[in-house]
Amino acid sequence: MYKVFINNKPVVFTEENYLTSDFQVGEVVLQYRTKSDFDKLFDLAYSLNDLKRIYFVTHNLAQTWNDFVNLFKEIHAGGGIVTNSASRLLMIFRKGFWDLPKGKIEKGETVEAGALREVCEETGICNLSIQELAEETWHTYVQNKKHFLKRTSWFKMSANGNEPLSIQRSEGITEAKWVDSAQIRELKAFIYPSIYMLVKTYFIKSSSPD
Repeated sequence: MYKVFINNKPVVFTEENYLTSDFQVGEVVLQYRTKSDFDKLFDLAYSLNDLKRIYFVTHNLAQTWNDFVNLFKEIHAGGGIVTNSASRLLMIFRKGFWDLPKGKIEKGETVEAGALREVCEETGICNLSIQELAEETWHTYVQNKKHFLKRTSWFKMSANGNEPLSIQRSEGITEAKWVDSAQIRELKAFIYPSIYMLVKTYFIKSSSPD
């Protein structure tokens, strides 16, 4: 199974035998037969505002995913799910949304080194240690009329010490702050769905309904 965000909507690539019939309102199933079905996928993602999830069902998952990836220029990025000694999460505000610090991996750089560098550059928090690779996310975007697929490797990180926050304004960041679970829930409407899923999985401990 693969999950990618198209227009901030989750699309799950899966084979039919793994698909359940327990669907919720706002979920759509689209069967993949030919490459023209990719056009239908994009039309759905960009035309249905109330869409919660698309299941893109195929008989050959590996081949279908490969065909999808080949539609884009692929970018690899690294980012951090960073917590401090007060059990608060580091978030940045960029382009109207709260986000996690991340950025492109440079040529010749390891993913771990790139993720640490990006957190340091974007927030000023540089005394960091990686705990583990949390997961990888995928999302599509258009820039200068070119279509990109960004794969982001997210690492759980610990901030050591009490370094002051210092934002990278050249990257469009206007604020950075440490937040707790209650604050995150208050900010949910201004957090990208893909980022909120990460935060919910790897930071929010409460099991109360969202």
